[in-house]
Amino acid sequence: MRLTGGRATNSRWLRRKWAVVAALVVGLLANVVPAAAATRGGQDGSSSQTLTYRIGLTQQLTEARAFNASVGRAVALVDPPANGCDLSGLGGKVTAHYTDGVLSYTESDYYSTINCLPTAADQTMWDLWAMASLNHNTGSIHQGSIDSCAYNPEIACLSVRSVGHYVCPFLVECAGDYWVDSETFMTLPDGWVWVNIPGYCTLLDSRQLSCLIEGGKVNIPARL
Repeated sequence: MRLTGGRATNSRWLRRKWAVVAALVVGLLANVVPAAAATRGGQDGSSSQTLTYRIGLTQQLTEARAFNASVGRAVALVDPPANGCDLSGLGGKVTAHYTDGVLSYTESDYYSTINCLPTAADQTMWDLWAMASLNHNTGSIHQGSIDSCAYNPEIACLSVRSVGHYVCPFLVECAGDYWVDSETFMTLPDGWVWVNIPGYCTLLDSRQLSCLIEGGKVNIPARL
């Protein structure tokens, strides 16, 4: 018997005292990957061109850890995913449409995901919540869908995905910087607590963590 954090800890728990339950993956996508479509000519003599700019995660994510603090309590333990939860699934693309070299409008598709990686069938988060947002120049212009899950004895809570689509029709006012961010909430099962909190996350209570992940910026020119 030994003491950990003021609690008597039975040695049978020591083998699984720690579980990584947060982002471990480094984002490797480039900020901008423009791909020009073929230029088309209109009947009125105008020409149109389309450029696609891909938004990726450039932030290096560190890890939070979850500690088993339930020893000595009469609860039925459910363990979090032993291989953690990956928050790096954030990105999208902005397609810019030009007429005679002047920006006409933009279309943006974007997403964020949380994917948790269990090593056993009974591993689960207590709940997950995610919402992606599209930002333009000074702040958010569009919010994606909200996706969430919650544990029940028959369905593990392991993955959520937020997606969004936005059209900016305001000609050259649609030019400038675009980026995606993702707000997430992750709650551990009963008996587990968060420790080692990354700088981009906030501890809401001992079991619930809120994280804000931000992607790199792409710049859409008003004129080609």
